[in-house]
Amino acid sequence: MAAPAQGHALPRRVFIGAIVTPLSLYELQALPCVVVGVGSSGLIRFIEKLGSDEADKAEPLRAVPEAAVNRAREIVEGKGWKWEACSVTVLDEGSFLTPGFIDTHTHACQIPNIGLGQQYELLDWLKHVTFPRESRFADHHYAERTYKSVVQRLINSGTTTACYYATLHLESTKVLVDVCTTLGQRAFVGKCQMDRHSPVEYCEKSAARSLEDTKEFIEYCKRVAAAYAPGPGGLSPANPQDALCKSLRQQSNPDGMQESIDRLSKTLEAASTEDAGAEQKLNSKAVPNGTDASPPVVHEDHQGSLDLALVQPILTPRFAIACSDALLAGIGAIVTKDPTLRVQTHLSENASEIEFTRSLFPFASSYTHVYDHFSLLTDRTILAHAVHLTSEEMYLLKERKCGVSHCPTSNMNLRSGASPVGELLTLGIKVGLGTDVSGGFGIGMLSAVREASVVAKVIDFSRDRVATSQAQVGDNAESDLPKTDVVVGSNRDLTKGPLPIATLFYLATMGGAELCALEDRIGSLEVGKEFDAILVQTLPANAPFKSGQNPNFWREEDDSLLDLFERWLFCGDDREIASVFVRGRILGGSSPLV
Repeated sequence: MAAPAQGHALPRRVFIGAIVTPLSLYELQALPCVVVGVGSSGLIRFIEKLGSDEADKAEPLRAVPEAAVNRAREIVEGKGWKWEACSVTVLDEGSFLTPGFIDTHTHACQIPNIGLGQQYELLDWLKHVTFPRESRFADHHYAERTYKSVVQRLINSGTTTACYYATLHLESTKVLVDVCTTLGQRAFVGKCQMDRHSPVEYCEKSAARSLEDTKEFIEYCKRVAAAYAPGPGGLSPANPQDALCKSLRQQSNPDGMQESIDRLSKTLEAASTEDAGAEQKLNSKAVPNGTDASPPVVHEDHQGSLDLALVQPILTPRFAIACSDALLAGIGAIVTKDPTLRVQTHLSENASEIEFTRSLFPFASSYTHVYDHFSLLTDRTILAHAVHLTSEEMYLLKERKCGVSHCPTSNMNLRSGASPVGELLTLGIKVGLGTDVSGGFGIGMLSAVREASVVAKVIDFSRDRVATSQAQVGDNAESDLPKTDVVVGSNRDLTKGPLPIATLFYLATMGGAELCALEDRIGSLEVGKEFDAILVQTLPANAPFKSGQNPNFWREEDDSLLDLFERWLFCGDDREIASVFVRGRILGGSSPLV
């Protein structure tokens, strides 16, 4: 989808209809009829119920009544907004809004390999399938063509934020930054660092060269971010294209930089503008807890424009096997100097990988302690997989406040194992979900949600447990719950039984936001947060099935909002993802709003 024309300001948007949003690991909130106001800076300014506070969560989801639309207009105008000047969307029957998905681990460069190499385990898969593909990204024209398709596909699948591994190529990794910036996806982009135990044609020449390229990449991201540095009122500059080009040209211009400048200057979208003063006077009543008003989320500015940027760098030592001591020490020094930087790497994915790692770092008591030795475990570190951790390693992750990206599809596909997510969550370790393409074979987060559910059940199969060991609310646990818009998972012990729907949804949204240190900005639909969201549109009940529609999605007339939501999580695909928003801007979808 093309970026908005230069100088185009976002309209204030008003949505009337149903929303589903996470509250905690155990709770989600399903509201069948609310009004949501999104300011032209992309922040959620208000969310207010239009129906009864005693709404029955089992009630069929109907079309928005005219009385609710009239009430919404009163609320909007009461905020000082002109109804006629807003872009108003009354959601169709069977439609609802959710937060956008956050993919905490994927390889943008591997998506062309999706579906290949099913016969291999990890190390052979890297050798025969992955490294040959990644080598092709030495050609930045190939990188640009590929990354444009990759990023738009993820957007259309509902991924509003992605933690990307690129390749070891500096210029091609800059291309991925350019593409994410142009298309508007929120992203953390990492230039892979790997100076040993890789093919000679796909290995960095030295630790020193790797570190210098990484520092240059970070500076490049800062220059791109400078174009979107907040002005008065926290808003973007009027003309990011001019600001970016000026900022870049004031810096050194190594080989390939000018091409990046020219590429960006042609494609960057205009920043949104609005009257911040009027917006800040709004009475912000949130409903994450059902009824009480909530203050706007306060954004702490850790590092100026870079921390507020949609696209940010993330330090990416590929995994310990591929990094020399000197390289890991150098990356640790960068993190120590600037602890606001995120770090992503792989941890304890495969038994052979763990054995090889232990042989390379005999001084470390475990794989996890290797990273800790080099000061790479911080509260902004994202560790993919963590399948075979000891109790000691788990407690170390908890102490360091690291996060784990659970990649169930990849772990099953590459025969790596089943990550004990329930134990990690019970210990208080942050967990999000990752697609890990092309180890995984689904680029959308819905596949990760489903496989996470399956993996939890597989782990449970392997345990000897007494049928009465799982605590129940009562003989009829569901009927004992009060009628409310808050849905509470009956399983509070996440180490036993299947993961509740609320937990799976949390991992794909707020869990990912916590891993990215963005939980105060995205991950849920709350007042003061940025509107990173998905508009889900389901088929009308009893409508004739047509070619091109999702044959796996079924809807009945008496389906409640929760019924539709669960059906979508387990049977939906990109055809139900009608519109995708990041900071209030429409980026794509199967039938995006205009």
